Amino acid sequence: MILTHGQFFGRFQTEAEAGGFALAHIRADPHRDVQRHTHDAAHFIFVTRGPYVTAAAGAPDVCTAPVLVYNPPGTTHRDRFQRRGDGGFDGKFLSISVAPERWKSIAEAVPLAERAVTVHANALAERLVRELTRWEPSSTLVAEAICLELTACVARMRDEKTPPRWLSVAREMLRDGAPSIGEIAQACGVHPVHLARTFRRFFGCSPGAYLRRARIERAAGMLRSRLSLAEVALRAGFADQSHMTHAFRAHLGVTPAALRGDNQVASVQDEPSEER
Repeated sequence: MILTHGQFFGRFQTEAEAGGFALAHIRADPHRDVQRHTHDAAHFIFVTRGPYVTAAAGAPDVCTAPVLVYNPPGTTHRDRFQRRGDGGFDGKFLSISVAPERWKSIAEAVPLAERAVTVHANALAERLVRELTRWEPSSTLVAEAICLELTACVARMRDEKTPPRWLSVAREMLRDGAPSIGEIAQACGVHPVHLARTFRRFFGCSPGAYLRRARIERAAGMLRSRLSLAEVALRAGFADQSHMTHAFRAHLGVTPAALRGDNQVASVQDEPSEER
């Protein structure tokens, strides 16, 4: 049995797409036996619930959540969830499937693992689960950046000891509201995977998290003006006023209207821990 990009056994609960990465939170189906199968696309599986059996290198005979596994294109296996000791069945996982054309562009630039491996990056995968749950207009860029960081975890690249010059260009493009990681990487002359990994190495957060922070800082500064909240939202790079209000409430714990009413301006120099 051949499974194509984005295809997995189970019941899809939430799903989204971000720059060639198909994301889905899936509940294992207790009524369907998983047969031996082949995935034609590279993918990650992040187990969020239940006992999971996989042949990935570094994984125990039976994994308990959370565990993150990378499978290269052409992986043939029979990974599955086991029933619990009491006979119950409650498996759940996040799938991150890499479109063949996106994987090819990455593999041509950086060497990737050639066999299934356990990846020690649960924090990144957990952030993707949260992002999928609260999806908003800026989530596409945020999720793509996290997926590129995950890909970097199974790539072998040299680490710079000092920030490269192009990194300041990338940061300024984000502050100006750059639309995609790909466009920033092209302007800087680096691969998107390298961009995502290097940005976190020197700035301590993903490009997507930095973009959110920059938008909130820009909007907070404009709250001193006489612009309407709708105008502030659009000038700061938000989709609309509702999007800006959601971002302020999620990351600062207060709405723009409340900040303006109190004649205060937020300080967002430090991003909340879940965004790092």
